Amino acid sequence: MLLDRIAERYRLLVRSHADATAVVVRAAREALAVPLFIPYAVTRIVVANRRAGVLANQYLTTARYAAGLDPVPLTLTLLDDSERLAKSVTSAIDLGSGSVERLARSEPLKAGQRALSDAMASTEQGWTRHAGKGACPICLALADGIVRPADVAMVIPHPSCSCTQRLALETR
Repeated sequence: MLLDRIAERYRLLVRSHADATAVVVRAAREALAVPLFIPYAVTRIVVANRRAGVLANQYLTTARYAAGLDPVPLTLTLLDDSERLAKSVTSAIDLGSGSVERLARSEPLKAGQRALSDAMASTEQGWTRHAGKGACPICLALADGIVRPADVAMVIPHPSCSCTQRLALETR
């Protein structure tokens, strides 16, 4: 089905974006002293989170167009969560470079999921959970095909979860 392919393409795009952010942040961690690294990493993650939100809005617009639905006005909330991210990056440094990389990967994924959930809530269209290859058992169980109302948010994801909402035309 076309909506499945669009959802998977979006999931892979956001996943690739998150992975690239993690690679850049990991390389910066290896190259920069902590006082320089923290603001650099925070800036990279903030930008990645905002791009993930834009990708979510583009995905929903594309899916609605493909489904023959009218476009909906979408908003993008630009949060300044630099302070929270600075604390998270500092904590991740203490835990090792793997933690910094996981943080840089999971933040854009969560930001994309939040933005998509917010955008879906502004529509009247239901959704199903779309889990990709390699999804954990919990995500696979939640990808049960049940159509949920637009105003029901996805379960809060775990780190590095790339599951997404798939626009649903059918009802169950």
